[in-house]
Amino acid sequence: MFINGKSVKSLIELISGYTRSRGSASYRELLEKLIAHLVASGVPSDSIYVKEYACDGKTRYGNFTSTMIWEPVSAELWISKPKEMFITSLRNSPNALLFGSAPTGGRVELPLVEYEGPGDYSGKAVLAKEHPMKLFKETVVKSGAKAIIVSYMRGKCPEIGREPESNPNVVNYLSIPSTQKDFEYGAFGFSVSEKKYNLLKEHIKGGNAWITAEVDVKVSKGSLQVLEIDLTRGSHMSYALITAHLCHPYPGANDNASGAALAVEIAKIVALSEGFPPIKIVLLPEFYGSAPYVLELKKNHELPSLSINLDMVGEDQTKTGSSMLLTETPPVLPKRFDFIIEYFLLKNIRRCDGIPVKKYYRIPYSAGSDHSVFSAMGISSPFLGHLPDRFYHTDADNLDKVDCGELEWIGNSVLESLQNISSPRLEVDLYVKSKAISEFVFYCEKMKEKPGSKELFKVFLQSYEAVKYGFSSLYSENAFISSVTPLLPKFEGSIGFDWLSDLPEGILKPLKQNVTSLAELITVVANIIGSRESAELFASIYYDLPQDKVSEFVQFLIDKGYFVEGEF
Repeated sequence: MFINGKSVKSLIELISGYTRSRGSASYRELLEKLIAHLVASGVPSDSIYVKEYACDGKTRYGNFTSTMIWEPVSAELWISKPKEMFITSLRNSPNALLFGSAPTGGRVELPLVEYEGPGDYSGKAVLAKEHPMKLFKETVVKSGAKAIIVSYMRGKCPEIGREPESNPNVVNYLSIPSTQKDFEYGAFGFSVSEKKYNLLKEHIKGGNAWITAEVDVKVSKGSLQVLEIDLTRGSHMSYALITAHLCHPYPGANDNASGAALAVEIAKIVALSEGFPPIKIVLLPEFYGSAPYVLELKKNHELPSLSINLDMVGEDQTKTGSSMLLTETPPVLPKRFDFIIEYFLLKNIRRCDGIPVKKYYRIPYSAGSDHSVFSAMGISSPFLGHLPDRFYHTDADNLDKVDCGELEWIGNSVLESLQNISSPRLEVDLYVKSKAISEFVFYCEKMKEKPGSKELFKVFLQSYEAVKYGFSSLYSENAFISSVTPLLPKFEGSIGFDWLSDLPEGILKPLKQNVTSLAELITVVANIIGSRESAELFASIYYDLPQDKVSEFVQFLIDKGYFVEGEF
Protein backbone atom coordinates (compact mmCIF):
# COMPACT_ATOMS: atom_id res chain seq x y z
CA MET A 1 0.00 0.00 0.00
CA PHE A 2 1.12 3.53 -0.73
CA ILE A 3 0.33 6.97 0.62
CA ASN A 4 -2.55 8.68 -1.17
CA GLY A 5 -1.85 12.41 -1.14
CA LYS A 6 -5.49 13.36 -1.70
CA SER A 7 -6.56 11.26 1.28
CA VAL A 8 -3.95 12.94 3.49
CA LYS A 9 -4.95 16.39 2.24
CA SER A 10 -8.58 15.72 3.15
CA LEU A 11 -7.45 15.00 6.71
CA ILE A 12 -5.40 18.20 6.71
CA GLU A 13 -8.57 20.05 5.74
CA LEU A 14 -10.37 18.49 8.71
CA ILE A 15 -7.58 19.22 11.21
CA SER A 16 -6.92 22.75 9.99
CA GLY A 17 -10.54 23.66 10.68
CA TYR A 18 -9.88 23.46 14.42
CA THR A 19 -8.07 25.77 16.81
CA ARG A 20 -5.98 23.11 18.50
CA SER A 21 -5.18 24.65 21.87
CA ARG A 22 -3.82 21.95 24.17
CA GLY A 23 -6.40 20.57 26.57
CA SER A 24 -9.25 22.56 25.02
CA ALA A 25 -12.70 21.28 24.09
CA SER A 26 -11.82 21.90 20.43
CA TYR A 27 -8.67 19.76 20.72
CA ARG A 28 -10.60 16.94 22.40
CA GLU A 29 -13.35 17.06 19.77
CA LEU A 30 -10.76 16.74 17.01
CA LEU A 31 -9.17 13.73 18.73
CA GLU A 32 -12.56 12.02 18.84
CA LYS A 33 -13.03 12.56 15.10
CA LEU A 34 -9.55 11.23 14.31
CA ILE A 35 -10.13 8.16 16.47
CA ALA A 36 -13.45 7.49 14.72
CA HIS A 37 -11.70 7.83 11.35
CA LEU A 38 -8.94 5.42 12.37
CA VAL A 39 -11.42 2.80 13.55
CA ALA A 40 -13.58 3.22 10.43
CA SER A 41 -10.42 2.72 8.34
CA GLY A 42 -9.65 -0.62 9.98
CA VAL A 43 -7.25 0.32 12.77
CA PRO A 44 -8.11 -1.93 15.76
CA SER A 45 -9.83 0.11 18.47
CA ASP A 46 -7.88 -1.73 21.18
CA SER A 47 -4.65 -0.28 19.76
CA ILE A 48 -5.80 3.32 20.28
CA TYR A 49 -5.18 5.09 23.57
CA VAL A 50 -5.64 8.63 24.85
CA LYS A 51 -3.11 9.49 27.54
CA GLU A 52 -3.71 12.46 29.83
CA TYR A 53 -1.16 14.73 31.48
CA ALA A 54 -1.58 17.71 33.78
CA CYS A 55 -2.37 21.03 32.13
CA ASP A 56 -2.67 23.08 35.30
CA GLY A 57 -0.11 25.83 34.93
CA LYS A 58 2.20 24.52 37.64
CA THR A 59 3.16 20.85 37.13
CA ARG A 60 6.74 20.47 35.91
CA TYR A 61 7.81 17.88 33.34
CA GLY A 62 11.57 18.15 33.17
CA ASN A 63 12.28 21.76 32.16
CA PHE A 64 8.74 22.45 30.96
CA THR A 65 6.07 23.94 33.21
CA SER A 66 2.63 22.93 32.05
CA THR A 67 0.37 25.70 30.82
CA MET A 68 -3.20 26.38 31.79
CA ILE A 69 -5.94 25.23 29.44
CA TRP A 70 -6.67 28.25 27.28
CA GLU A 71 -9.72 28.51 25.01
CA PRO A 72 -10.35 31.73 23.04
CA VAL A 73 -13.96 32.83 22.69
CA SER A 74 -13.84 36.38 21.27
CA ALA A 75 -11.55 39.39 21.15
CA GLU A 76 -11.64 42.88 19.63
CA LEU A 77 -9.15 45.72 19.46
CA TRP A 78 -9.98 49.34 18.60
CA ILE A 79 -8.26 52.70 18.63
CA SER A 80 -10.48 54.84 20.86
CA LYS A 81 -8.55 58.13 20.86
CA PRO A 82 -7.98 60.49 19.18
CA LYS A 83 -10.52 58.94 16.79
CA GLU A 84 -12.28 55.58 17.08
CA MET A 85 -11.09 53.02 14.53
CA PHE A 86 -11.37 49.23 14.36
CA ILE A 87 -8.03 47.38 14.33
CA THR A 88 -8.61 43.62 14.55
CA SER A 89 -10.63 40.82 16.10
CA LEU A 90 -10.56 37.07 16.53
CA ARG A 91 -13.28 36.86 13.88
CA ASN A 92 -11.05 38.58 11.34
CA SER A 93 -7.92 36.57 12.11
CA PRO A 94 -7.63 33.38 14.20
CA ASN A 95 -4.17 34.59 15.24
CA ALA A 96 -5.22 38.07 16.36
CA LEU A 97 -5.28 37.20 20.07
CA LEU A 98 -1.96 36.24 21.65
CA PHE A 99 -2.09 32.69 22.98
CA GLY A 100 -2.11 32.98 26.77
CA SER A 101 -4.01 36.26 26.95
CA ALA A 102 -6.06 36.79 30.11
CA PRO A 103 -9.73 37.81 29.90
CA THR A 104 -10.49 41.50 30.35
CA GLY A 105 -13.81 41.00 32.11
CA GLY A 106 -15.49 43.45 29.78
CA ARG A 107 -14.37 46.40 27.74
CA VAL A 108 -11.17 48.16 28.89
CA GLU A 109 -9.50 51.36 27.75
CA LEU A 110 -5.74 51.88 28.00
CA PRO A 111 -3.19 54.48 26.90
CA LEU A 112 -1.06 53.20 24.00
CA VAL A 113 2.71 53.76 23.99
CA GLU A 114 5.58 52.47 21.89
CA TYR A 115 8.15 50.14 23.44
CA GLU A 116 11.48 51.91 23.92
CA GLY A 117 13.35 49.38 26.02
CA PRO A 118 13.10 48.86 29.79
CA GLY A 119 11.03 51.57 31.44
CA ASP A 120 7.76 52.37 33.19
CA TYR A 121 4.77 50.89 31.34
CA SER A 122 2.45 50.51 34.31
CA GLY A 123 -1.20 50.38 33.30
CA LYS A 124 -0.44 50.87 29.61
CA ALA A 125 -0.79 49.01 26.32
CA VAL A 126 2.62 48.64 24.67
CA LEU A 127 3.17 48.54 20.89
CA ALA A 128 6.32 46.73 19.75
CA LYS A 129 8.10 44.59 17.18
CA GLU A 130 9.79 42.47 19.85
CA HIS A 131 9.41 38.78 20.60
CA PRO A 132 6.26 38.66 22.77
CA MET A 133 7.84 36.37 25.38
CA LYS A 134 10.64 38.88 25.94
CA LEU A 135 8.20 41.78 25.79
CA PHE A 136 5.93 40.15 28.38
CA LYS A 137 8.84 39.81 30.80
CA GLU A 138 10.09 43.37 30.27
CA THR A 139 6.79 45.24 30.24
CA VAL A 140 4.22 43.13 32.11
CA VAL A 141 6.26 41.30 34.73
CA LYS A 142 8.82 44.01 35.45
CA SER A 143 6.80 47.13 34.74
CA GLY A 144 3.09 46.43 35.15
CA ALA A 145 1.85 46.83 31.56
CA LYS A 146 -1.69 45.56 31.01
CA ALA A 147 -1.48 44.76 27.29
CA ILE A 148 1.02 44.23 24.51
CA ILE A 149 0.34 44.68 20.80
CA VAL A 150 2.94 43.20 18.49
CA SER A 151 3.90 42.74 14.88
CA TYR A 152 6.60 40.11 15.07
CA MET A 153 7.59 37.54 12.47
CA ARG A 154 9.88 34.79 13.69
CA GLY A 155 12.44 33.26 11.34
CA LYS A 156 12.48 36.12 8.85
CA CYS A 157 13.97 35.15 5.49
CA PRO A 158 13.98 37.91 2.85
CA GLU A 159 15.39 35.46 0.28
CA ILE A 160 11.98 33.77 0.03
CA GLY A 161 9.83 36.77 0.91
CA ARG A 162 9.31 35.83 4.54
CA GLU A 163 9.36 39.32 6.01
CA PRO A 164 6.65 41.73 7.15
CA GLU A 165 7.28 44.12 4.26
CA SER A 166 6.45 41.38 1.73
CA ASN A 167 3.42 40.19 3.70
CA PRO A 168 1.87 43.39 5.10
CA ASN A 169 -1.54 41.84 5.77
CA VAL A 170 -0.64 38.51 7.39
CA VAL A 171 -1.06 38.05 11.13
CA ASN A 172 1.50 35.97 13.00
CA TYR A 173 0.66 33.24 15.49
CA LEU A 174 2.31 34.37 18.74
CA SER A 175 2.16 33.49 22.42
CA ILE A 176 2.82 34.91 25.84
CA PRO A 177 3.59 32.81 28.94
CA SER A 178 0.53 30.94 30.22
CA THR A 179 1.36 29.27 33.51
CA GLN A 180 -0.82 29.80 36.56
CA LYS A 181 1.54 32.52 37.80
CA ASP A 182 1.53 34.32 34.45
CA PHE A 183 -2.26 34.65 34.43
CA GLU A 184 -2.08 36.43 37.79
CA TYR A 185 -0.78 39.50 35.94
CA GLY A 186 -4.10 39.74 34.09
CA ALA A 187 -2.38 40.84 30.87
CA PHE A 188 -3.55 40.27 27.32
CA GLY A 189 -2.15 40.89 23.88
CA PHE A 190 -2.88 41.15 20.18
CA SER A 191 -0.89 40.16 17.12
CA VAL A 192 -1.41 42.65 14.30
CA SER A 193 -0.34 42.79 10.68
CA GLU A 194 2.48 45.05 9.56
CA LYS A 195 -0.09 47.34 8.00
CA LYS A 196 -2.06 47.69 11.26
CA TYR A 197 1.16 48.08 13.26
CA ASN A 198 2.15 51.08 11.15
CA LEU A 199 -1.32 52.55 11.60
CA LEU A 200 -1.07 52.25 15.39
CA LYS A 201 2.43 53.71 15.36
CA GLU A 202 1.21 56.77 13.45
CA HIS A 203 -1.48 57.35 16.07
CA ILE A 204 1.15 57.21 18.83
CA LYS A 205 3.22 59.82 17.01
CA GLY A 206 0.17 62.05 16.90
CA GLY A 207 0.01 62.00 20.71
CA ASN A 208 -2.59 60.90 23.28
CA ALA A 209 -3.33 57.53 21.65
CA TRP A 210 -5.67 55.14 23.48
CA ILE A 211 -7.04 51.70 22.67
CA THR A 212 -10.10 49.82 23.80
CA ALA A 213 -10.18 46.05 23.92
CA GLU A 214 -12.43 43.24 25.00
CA VAL A 215 -11.10 39.71 25.46
CA ASP A 216 -13.21 36.69 26.39
CA VAL A 217 -11.27 33.48 26.99
CA LYS A 218 -11.79 30.40 29.13
CA VAL A 219 -8.83 29.66 31.40
CA SER A 220 -8.93 26.49 33.47
CA LYS A 221 -6.96 23.64 34.97
CA GLY A 222 -7.26 20.14 33.61
CA SER A 223 -5.33 17.82 31.35
CA LEU A 224 -3.93 17.69 27.84
CA GLN A 225 -4.31 14.67 25.61
CA VAL A 226 -1.81 12.52 23.74
CA LEU A 227 -3.20 10.13 21.13
CA GLU A 228 -1.18 6.90 20.94
CA ILE A 229 -1.74 4.27 18.25
CA ASP A 230 0.11 1.18 19.45
CA LEU A 231 0.93 -1.13 16.55
CA THR A 232 3.79 -2.88 18.35
CA ARG A 233 1.68 -6.00 18.85
CA GLY A 234 3.02 -6.26 22.39
CA SER A 235 6.69 -5.80 21.48
CA HIS A 236 7.67 -2.77 23.58
CA MET A 237 11.39 -3.53 23.86
CA SER A 238 12.39 -2.46 20.35
CA TYR A 239 10.01 -0.37 18.30
CA ALA A 240 9.91 2.73 16.11
CA LEU A 241 7.94 5.78 17.16
CA ILE A 242 6.39 8.31 14.77
CA THR A 243 5.49 11.66 16.31
CA ALA A 244 3.60 14.69 15.01
CA HIS A 245 2.39 17.65 17.01
CA LEU A 246 -1.32 18.33 16.66
CA CYS A 247 -1.47 21.71 18.40
CA HIS A 248 -1.56 25.25 16.90
CA PRO A 249 -4.44 27.56 16.03
CA TYR A 250 -6.64 27.44 12.97
CA PRO A 251 -5.63 27.09 10.17
CA GLY A 252 -2.07 25.76 10.62
CA ALA A 253 -2.43 23.58 7.53
CA ASN A 254 1.25 22.86 7.03
CA ASP A 255 2.20 23.55 10.65
CA ASN A 256 1.29 20.97 11.63
CA ALA A 257 -1.98 19.56 10.35
CA SER A 258 0.19 18.09 7.57
CA GLY A 259 2.39 16.07 9.92
CA ALA A 260 -0.54 14.86 12.00
CA ALA A 261 -2.56 13.84 8.92
CA LEU A 262 0.38 11.98 7.38
CA ALA A 263 1.00 10.18 10.68
CA VAL A 264 -2.65 9.05 10.73
CA GLU A 265 -2.38 7.81 7.14
CA ILE A 266 0.81 5.89 8.00
CA ALA A 267 -0.98 4.33 10.98
CA LYS A 268 -3.80 3.12 8.72
CA ILE A 269 -1.37 1.50 6.29
CA VAL A 270 0.82 -0.13 8.96
CA ALA A 271 -2.23 -1.51 10.79
CA LEU A 272 -3.52 -3.21 7.63
CA SER A 273 -0.22 -4.39 6.12
CA GLU A 274 2.57 -6.87 6.75
CA GLY A 275 6.31 -6.29 6.68
CA PHE A 276 6.65 -3.46 9.19
CA PRO A 277 8.54 -3.52 12.48
CA PRO A 278 6.70 -2.78 15.75
CA ILE A 279 5.54 0.85 15.54
CA LYS A 280 3.74 3.43 17.65
CA ILE A 281 2.25 6.59 16.15
CA VAL A 282 1.67 9.51 18.51
CA LEU A 283 -0.14 12.83 18.05
CA LEU A 284 0.57 15.30 20.82
CA PRO A 285 0.90 18.94 21.84
CA GLU A 286 4.37 20.17 20.92
CA PHE A 287 6.85 19.95 23.84
CA TYR A 288 4.14 20.13 26.52
CA GLY A 289 2.84 16.74 25.39
CA SER A 290 6.08 15.11 24.28
CA ALA A 291 7.95 16.00 27.50
CA PRO A 292 5.61 14.14 29.91
CA TYR A 293 5.07 11.35 27.39
CA VAL A 294 8.77 10.53 26.99
CA LEU A 295 9.33 10.76 30.75
CA GLU A 296 6.55 8.22 31.25
CA LEU A 297 8.08 5.93 28.63
CA LYS A 298 11.42 6.13 30.41
CA LYS A 299 9.85 5.41 33.79
CA ASN A 300 8.13 2.32 32.35
CA HIS A 301 11.31 1.19 30.52
CA GLU A 302 9.47 1.53 27.19
CA LEU A 303 11.60 4.04 25.29
CA PRO A 304 11.66 3.43 21.51
CA SER A 305 14.80 2.49 19.63
CA LEU A 306 13.97 5.14 17.02
CA SER A 307 11.76 8.23 16.78
CA ILE A 308 10.70 9.95 13.54
CA ASN A 309 9.25 13.45 13.82
CA LEU A 310 6.87 14.66 11.10
CA ASP A 311 6.50 18.45 11.25
CA MET A 312 5.45 20.57 8.25
CA VAL A 313 5.65 17.81 5.64
CA GLY A 314 3.11 19.01 3.06
CA GLU A 315 4.51 22.25 1.67
CA ASP A 316 3.98 23.31 -1.91
CA GLN A 317 7.59 24.38 -2.38
CA THR A 318 6.78 26.91 -5.08
CA LYS A 319 4.15 28.76 -3.04
CA THR A 320 5.92 28.60 0.32
CA GLY A 321 9.54 28.97 -0.82
CA SER A 322 10.38 25.95 1.33
CA SER A 323 12.94 23.20 1.08
CA MET A 324 12.39 19.65 2.28
CA LEU A 325 14.75 18.97 5.19
CA LEU A 326 16.04 15.88 6.91
CA THR A 327 17.41 17.21 10.19
CA GLU A 328 19.91 14.58 11.17
CA THR A 329 20.54 12.79 14.43
CA PRO A 330 23.67 13.99 16.29
CA PRO A 331 26.39 11.39 15.58
CA VAL A 332 26.84 10.54 19.24
CA LEU A 333 23.61 8.58 18.67
CA PRO A 334 23.09 5.72 16.17
CA LYS A 335 23.11 7.09 12.63
CA ARG A 336 21.77 4.15 10.63
CA PHE A 337 18.21 5.35 10.16
CA ASP A 338 19.31 8.83 9.04
CA PHE A 339 21.07 7.23 6.10
CA ILE A 340 18.22 4.81 5.39
CA ILE A 341 15.56 7.53 5.24
CA GLU A 342 17.86 9.69 3.10
CA TYR A 343 18.33 6.80 0.67
CA PHE A 344 14.58 6.53 0.12
CA LEU A 345 14.00 10.29 0.01
CA LEU A 346 16.55 10.54 -2.80
CA LYS A 347 15.15 7.44 -4.51
CA ASN A 348 11.58 8.75 -4.44
CA ILE A 349 12.19 12.44 -5.13
CA ARG A 350 10.12 13.74 -8.05
CA ARG A 351 12.11 14.06 -11.25
CA CYS A 352 11.87 15.30 -14.81
CA ASP A 353 14.02 13.36 -17.29
CA GLY A 354 15.89 11.95 -14.30
CA ILE A 355 16.63 15.38 -12.83
CA PRO A 356 15.21 16.16 -9.34
CA VAL A 357 12.68 18.99 -9.40
CA LYS A 358 12.30 19.31 -5.63
CA LYS A 359 14.62 20.95 -3.12
CA TYR A 360 15.96 18.53 -0.52
CA TYR A 361 18.76 18.88 2.02
CA ARG A 362 20.10 16.91 4.95
CA ILE A 363 21.14 19.45 7.57
CA PRO A 364 22.89 19.23 10.95
CA TYR A 365 20.88 18.62 14.09
CA SER A 366 18.45 21.46 14.70
CA ALA A 367 16.08 21.72 17.65
CA GLY A 368 12.70 23.43 17.71
CA SER A 369 10.31 20.49 17.57
CA ASP A 370 9.53 17.28 19.42
CA HIS A 371 12.50 15.30 18.08
CA SER A 372 14.75 17.28 20.44
CA VAL A 373 12.84 15.87 23.43
CA PHE A 374 13.58 12.32 22.29
CA SER A 375 17.18 13.03 21.25
CA ALA A 376 17.85 14.29 24.77
CA MET A 377 16.82 10.84 26.01
CA GLY A 378 19.44 9.17 23.83
CA ILE A 379 17.05 8.15 21.04
CA SER A 380 17.93 8.60 17.37
CA SER A 381 15.29 11.08 16.24
CA PRO A 382 15.46 12.39 12.66
CA PHE A 383 13.14 15.27 11.77
CA LEU A 384 11.31 15.49 8.45
CA GLY A 385 9.81 18.81 7.47
CA HIS A 386 10.09 22.04 5.52
CA LEU A 387 11.78 25.33 6.31
CA PRO A 388 11.93 28.19 5.72
CA ASP A 389 8.30 28.85 4.83
CA ARG A 390 6.78 32.18 3.81
CA PHE A 391 3.59 31.52 5.72
CA TYR A 392 4.19 29.25 8.70
CA HIS A 393 2.96 30.60 12.04
CA THR A 394 0.66 33.00 10.19
CA ASP A 395 -3.03 33.05 9.30
CA ALA A 396 -1.99 32.46 5.66
CA ASP A 397 -0.89 28.87 6.40
CA ASN A 398 -3.90 27.53 4.51
CA LEU A 399 -4.83 24.35 2.67
CA ASP A 400 -3.95 25.93 -0.68
CA LYS A 401 -0.25 25.80 0.33
CA VAL A 402 -0.34 21.98 0.60
CA ASP A 403 1.04 19.72 -2.15
CA CYS A 404 -0.32 16.15 -2.42
CA GLY A 405 2.82 15.02 -4.23
CA GLU A 406 5.02 16.24 -1.39
CA LEU A 407 2.99 14.23 1.11
CA GLU A 408 3.33 11.11 -1.04
CA TRP A 409 7.09 11.58 -1.48
CA ILE A 410 7.75 11.90 2.24
CA GLY A 411 5.15 9.39 3.41
CA ASN A 412 6.20 6.63 1.03
CA SER A 413 9.86 7.22 1.91
CA VAL A 414 9.03 6.75 5.59
CA LEU A 415 7.08 3.56 4.87
CA GLU A 416 9.87 2.06 2.76
CA SER A 417 12.45 3.01 5.38
CA LEU A 418 10.44 1.25 8.08
CA GLN A 419 10.04 -1.84 5.91
CA ASN A 420 13.80 -1.86 5.40
CA ILE A 421 14.22 -2.33 9.16
CA SER A 422 12.31 -5.61 8.94
CA SER A 423 13.70 -6.69 5.57
CA PRO A 424 17.09 -5.02 4.93
CA ARG A 425 18.06 -4.47 1.31
CA LEU A 426 21.67 -4.88 0.22
CA GLU A 427 21.83 -1.66 -1.81
CA VAL A 428 20.48 0.31 1.16
CA ASP A 429 23.09 -1.22 3.45
CA LEU A 430 25.83 -0.28 0.99
CA TYR A 431 24.57 3.30 1.04
CA VAL A 432 24.59 3.30 4.84
CA LYS A 433 28.15 1.92 4.88
CA SER A 434 29.46 4.53 2.44
CA LYS A 435 27.93 7.39 4.42
CA ALA A 436 29.10 5.98 7.75
CA ILE A 437 32.73 5.62 6.65
CA SER A 438 32.98 9.11 5.19
CA GLU A 439 31.44 10.85 8.21
CA PHE A 440 33.48 8.77 10.67
CA VAL A 441 36.72 9.74 8.92
CA PHE A 442 35.70 13.40 8.74
CA TYR A 443 35.07 13.69 12.48
CA CYS A 444 38.13 11.67 13.45
CA GLU A 445 40.38 13.89 11.35
CA LYS A 446 38.86 17.05 12.80
CA MET A 447 39.09 16.02 16.45
CA LYS A 448 42.19 13.83 16.85
CA GLU A 449 44.89 14.95 19.29
CA LYS A 450 42.42 17.24 21.08
CA PRO A 451 41.14 16.90 24.68
CA GLY A 452 37.79 15.14 24.81
CA SER A 453 38.32 13.33 21.51
CA LYS A 454 38.91 9.86 22.98
CA GLU A 455 35.41 9.62 24.43
CA LEU A 456 33.94 10.88 21.16
CA PHE A 457 35.99 8.35 19.18
CA LYS A 458 34.63 5.47 21.26
CA VAL A 459 31.05 6.64 20.79
CA PHE A 460 31.51 7.17 17.04
CA LEU A 461 32.76 3.58 16.69
CA GLN A 462 29.31 2.52 17.87
CA SER A 463 27.08 5.13 16.25
CA TYR A 464 28.66 4.55 12.82
CA GLU A 465 28.84 0.74 13.31
CA ALA A 466 32.56 0.73 12.57
CA VAL A 467 33.11 -2.88 13.63
CA LYS A 468 30.22 -4.19 11.52
CA TYR A 469 31.42 -2.34 8.44
CA GLY A 470 35.10 -3.13 8.94
CA PHE A 471 36.63 0.32 9.44
CA SER A 472 37.22 0.32 13.22
CA SER A 473 40.99 -0.07 12.67
CA LEU A 474 41.34 3.08 10.55
CA TYR A 475 42.44 4.98 13.64
CA SER A 476 44.30 4.01 16.79
CA GLU A 477 42.77 5.04 20.08
CA ASN A 478 46.16 6.53 20.92
CA ALA A 479 45.50 9.30 18.38
CA PHE A 480 42.88 10.75 20.69
CA ILE A 481 43.04 12.49 24.08
CA SER A 482 40.81 11.88 27.09
CA SER A 483 38.61 14.40 28.86
CA VAL A 484 39.37 15.69 32.33
CA THR A 485 36.14 17.51 33.28
CA PRO A 486 32.74 15.86 33.73
CA LEU A 487 29.64 17.69 32.50
CA LEU A 488 26.30 16.31 33.63
CA PRO A 489 22.78 17.71 33.23
CA LYS A 490 20.92 18.56 36.43
CA PHE A 491 17.62 17.87 34.68
CA GLU A 492 15.89 15.06 32.85
CA GLY A 493 15.18 15.30 29.12
CA SER A 494 15.31 18.44 27.00
CA ILE A 495 16.94 21.62 28.30
CA GLY A 496 13.87 23.62 27.26
CA PHE A 497 13.79 27.39 26.73
CA ASP A 498 13.65 29.08 30.14
CA TRP A 499 17.34 30.03 30.00
CA LEU A 500 17.09 31.77 26.64
CA SER A 501 15.79 35.14 27.83
CA ASP A 502 18.75 35.45 30.24
CA LEU A 503 21.45 34.77 27.64
CA PRO A 504 23.73 37.84 27.40
CA GLU A 505 24.10 39.39 23.97
CA GLY A 506 27.88 39.15 24.36
CA ILE A 507 27.64 35.34 24.41
CA LEU A 508 24.89 35.08 21.81
CA LYS A 509 26.29 37.29 19.05
CA PRO A 510 29.65 35.53 18.38
CA LEU A 511 27.95 32.15 18.06
CA LYS A 512 25.95 33.17 14.96
CA GLN A 513 23.92 30.05 15.55
CA ASN A 514 20.49 28.86 16.58
CA VAL A 515 21.50 28.66 20.23
CA THR A 516 18.55 26.48 21.20
CA SER A 517 19.99 23.81 18.89
CA LEU A 518 23.44 24.32 20.41
CA ALA A 519 22.04 23.93 23.93
CA GLU A 520 20.17 20.76 22.97
CA LEU A 521 23.26 19.32 21.26
CA ILE A 522 25.34 19.95 24.39
CA THR A 523 22.58 18.25 26.40
CA VAL A 524 22.70 15.18 24.16
CA VAL A 525 26.50 14.89 24.34
CA ALA A 526 26.51 15.46 28.11
CA ASN A 527 23.89 12.73 28.55
CA ILE A 528 25.77 10.24 26.37
CA ILE A 529 29.40 11.00 27.28
CA GLY A 530 29.30 13.22 30.37
CA SER A 531 32.37 15.25 29.44
CA ARG A 532 32.73 19.01 29.10
CA GLU A 533 35.72 18.81 26.75
CA SER A 534 33.89 16.32 24.52
CA ALA A 535 30.73 18.44 24.41
CA GLU A 536 32.60 21.65 23.58
CA LEU A 537 34.92 20.02 21.06
CA PHE A 538 32.15 18.27 19.19
CA ALA A 539 29.80 21.28 19.18
CA SER A 540 32.56 23.50 17.79
CA ILE A 541 33.35 21.01 15.00
CA TYR A 542 29.73 20.15 14.23
CA TYR A 543 28.49 23.73 13.93
CA ASP A 544 31.85 25.22 12.84
CA LEU A 545 32.05 27.54 15.85
CA PRO A 546 35.04 28.88 17.82
CA GLN A 547 35.56 26.45 20.69
CA ASP A 548 36.28 29.23 23.19
CA LYS A 549 32.88 30.79 22.39
CA VAL A 550 31.16 27.44 22.84
CA SER A 551 32.95 27.13 26.19
CA GLU A 552 31.60 30.53 27.27
CA PHE A 553 28.11 29.36 26.38
CA VAL A 554 28.54 26.13 28.35
CA GLN A 555 29.78 28.11 31.34
CA PHE A 556 26.66 30.28 31.13
CA LEU A 557 24.48 27.15 31.30
CA ILE A 558 26.52 25.87 34.26
CA ASP A 559 26.16 29.19 36.05
CA LYS A 560 22.39 29.11 35.44
CA GLY A 561 22.25 25.72 37.17
CA TYR A 562 21.52 23.49 34.18
CA PHE A 563 24.75 21.48 34.30
CA VAL A 564 27.25 20.47 36.94
CA GLU A 565 30.95 19.92 36.30
CA GLY A 566 33.71 18.38 38.38
CA GLU A 567 36.72 16.09 38.06
CA PHE A 568 37.03 12.53 36.83
